[in-house]
Amino acid sequence: MLKQATAPNNRILVLLLLADLCFIVLYGLYGFKFVTDPKFGLIEDWSYGEVFQYIKELWIIALLPFVAVQQRTWRYVVWIGVFTLILLDDSCQFHERIGGQLAEALNLPSFGNLRAQDTGEMLYAGVLGLSLLSAIAASFWNASAIYKQTAIQLIALLGTLAFFGVGVDMIRVDQYPLLDKAMGALEDGGEHIAISLITWFVYCRSMPDSTSSLPNRYSIAAR
Repeated sequence: MLKQATAPNNRILVLLLLADLCFIVLYGLYGFKFVTDPKFGLIEDWSYGEVFQYIKELWIIALLPFVAVQQRTWRYVVWIGVFTLILLDDSCQFHERIGGQLAEALNLPSFGNLRAQDTGEMLYAGVLGLSLLSAIAASFWNASAIYKQTAIQLIALLGTLAFFGVGVDMIRVDQYPLLDKAMGALEDGGEHIAISLITWFVYCRSMPDSTSSLPNRYSIAAR
């Protein structure tokens, strides 16, 4: 995906993933009662792992203007908005709050293991996702080839984030507490890794030579 990634950039990815792994291991220790502070949990909001997630999302937002300057396009304003919404949703739990309000206001039903709350969250995620995809699609109009390539790769990475954040989150196994905790770790651990990949990707794209090793047609289009 990133031919332009140099060895130092790869080291950044390794560091990000190692940090994620540490938080996942700490969550395992917390789950088995080796540590008791809930801040070591992975699925608790504003735990140490979640704060690291918020910091990575801030890094993405801070790096995107550099990508815009590098590619000489204003279109990354859309992506800044996308990741700002992701950060706010993560830190303020909008999906849980709005999902609950939708479930109550619309009297949403439960489906199998899915609670009405889950249905509301899925509805919220669907509306928000369609809105964001519409804005991203609009940014493709008359865009350069390098922007389109970068945006498509970001969409793929966001798909990975959505798979863990929405898809895995909807899998309920409440009757098996240990398995339910494992699914929670898979959800949040997957989200952490996905955000780390996005952080690394955006960082690489923000580098001054980020288009130098792209095929000629992309290098020309970026000028």
